[in-house]
Amino acid sequence: MFHLLGIFASTKGMGIYAFLFGKEVAVALTWPGIALFFSGFWTRLIMGAGIDLDITPEERARRMAEEKAREEASIRKVSEEMLSSGRYLEYGELDYYITEGISNYREKGSKTFEYVEFLYVENGVRYFNRLNWTPPKEMILYKENGQWYCQTTGQERERVLLPEHLEEEKDELEIDKREYLEQAIEYRRIVPYFVEIPSDIDESEIDRGG
Repeated sequence: MFHLLGIFASTKGMGIYAFLFGKEVAVALTWPGIALFFSGFWTRLIMGAGIDLDITPEERARRMAEEKAREEASIRKVSEEMLSSGRYLEYGELDYYITEGISNYREKGSKTFEYVEFLYVENGVRYFNRLNWTPPKEMILYKENGQWYCQTTGQERERVLLPEHLEEEKDELEIDKREYLEQAIEYRRIVPYFVEIPSDIDESEIDRGG
C-alpha cells in the first residue's frame, strides 16, 4: 500500500521516489510501479489462497478427492464384528478403491484407518504410498498361498483382508509403473522419493515434491 501511495505521489513530483530519483525519473516509473504492485498483490493472493497454477484441473480434482479421503479415513473406525471377534488383532484391512485412486488402510491391531495412495502394480505386487508417515513410506500388497499380505518398509509383513468384490475388479483397473510415471509427468503429480525411475525416462521431468 505504501508503495502504491508513493507511486501516485510521484505523478505530482512529490513523495519518496521523487526525492530519491528526481521528478522526471519518478514520473517515468509510475506505470512500471503500478504493474509491479498489482503483480505482487496477485502473487500474494494466489499463495495465500493455496492455489497452485502449475497443476492441471485433473490433478487439482484428484487432490481434492485425496483430501476428502484423508478426512473420511481419519474418522473411520474398525467394525464391531472385527472388535468383538478379536480379528482386528490378527488382520489388517485394505479397502482398495482403484476406480477413484483412493484406498483406506488399517494396520493389524489398530482401531483406526488411514488414507493410502495406490501407485502401480509390477510383477503382481501392488505398490502404495503411506502418506501419514514423515517422510511417506512405501507399502506393498501381494498374495501368497491364497492369503493377502501388506508390508511397509522397515516393518514385518501382516495378513490383510480385502473386500470380496475387489478380488474380481482390481486386475482390470490397475496401472503398471510406466503408465503411472507417464500420468505423473502429464498431470504434474508428485512421485514419492522411493519410486525408482527407469533409465529411459527423463528424471528431470519427475516432480519429487521438493
